[in-house]
Amino acid sequence: MSDRASDATPIIIDVPVNVGDADVRRALLERVRTLVARPPTHILLNVEALKAADTEQLGAIIQAYIIVTKNGGAVGLVNVTPRLRRLLTITKVDKIIGAVTPDG
Repeated sequence: MSDRASDATPIIIDVPVNVGDADVRRALLERVRTLVARPPTHILLNVEALKAADTEQLGAIIQAYIIVTKNGGAVGLVNVTPRLRRLLTITKVDKIIGAVTPDG
């Protein structure tokens, strides 16, 4: 898991494919908590590794969203795979967490 920023904002966090695993999820959420300790925080979750997205992975994304927004930050998703986009739409999470498209 890594995060990148070309300047102070936004911060891009690469979400690992195995984020459904409890230890990996815990590490991701701890990283998010560390980042929101220095608000304001705008985090983009790079979810391109989630090619076979499932509800465990979606749960980790939602947990990260809750942590950030409760601390006054904002969250977006980048590189959303077709399967994850479908899962976001079916669950209506796409109405809450926005996806950043390459064309803006």
